[in-house]
Amino acid sequence: MYRLTICVWFASLLTGCGGGGEKANVLTGKITLDGQSVDNVLIVAEGPNKQSVGGNSDGNGNYKIENPPIGSIRLQLVEVPGQAKGPVRPKLAAFSKPAKAVPYDMKPGSQTFDIVLKSDS
Repeated sequence: MYRLTICVWFASLLTGCGGGGEKANVLTGKITLDGQSVDNVLIVAEGPNKQSVGGNSDGNGNYKIENPPIGSIRLQLVEVPGQAKGPVRPKLAAFSKPAKAVPYDMKPGSQTFDIVLKSDS
């Protein structure tokens, strides 16, 4: 019995234990407004059943959303209070409204989608 226990333990070290083969769904990209990076903004991905998850953009406008809903999603920008920086901030408010959410078709796995916004002025 002792030998069997050691063999099972050793086999689990070689193959991993449960769920290790599954890939996470990840959406990454860069957000720009009029060609300039948008930093410190929350990007919320809302799915067809109103489930949502989000991620923040970094100082270069790069964002990462882990495990976004699969299927037709909408990406909405939410300004983080006290984080207003850069020349694009006054223009960003127009894109924070639900009607301006960016549509995207999320598939399983890792994907890259750059959010390219242009102001009217």
